[in-house]
Amino acid sequence: MPQLEFVWWVINFLLVWIVLFSVITIISNNKQSTETIENSSTSINKTLTTWQWA
Repeated sequence: MPQLEFVWWVINFLLVWIVLFSVITIISNNKQSTETIENSSTSINKTLTTWQWA
């Protein structure tokens, strides 16, 4: 039954690509969300220190 084998090949092919794209989008979304969290929570306060030599 070559038609059934071809149908299974197509189903497996599509399934692999769908899973691959899903994983890539999830990973890229996680990286973007962590970058925005780090950027929003990181604030640098610059202060000027004057040294007095005795």
